Amino acid sequence: MTNAIKVFFFIGLCALLGSSLSACRADIPKLNRQDKKIIDSIYIAQRKVLLIELDSICDVFFEQRVKVAVDSILIIRRKEIQRLKNN
Repeated sequence: MTNAIKVFFFIGLCALLGSSLSACRADIPKLNRQDKKIIDSIYIAQRKVLLIELDSICDVFFEQRVKVAVDSILIIRRKEIQRLKNN
């Protein structure tokens, strides 16, 4: 392909991509004061439940993540010890 064809192809591809991305964007609805007040009320009412659920999820994964971290640290340290013994 010649340079002119490559440039034309690139410009066409950019135009196609640009138009397809702008077509997918939906207009964001504007919230009025009443909508914001309702959203805040719902959030405040559900906040305690959300915090309890999020804390329980953290508790479930904490032990697993600590084990993985400790195991990886032990592997690194054992390799260092072995390397020092060999030198």
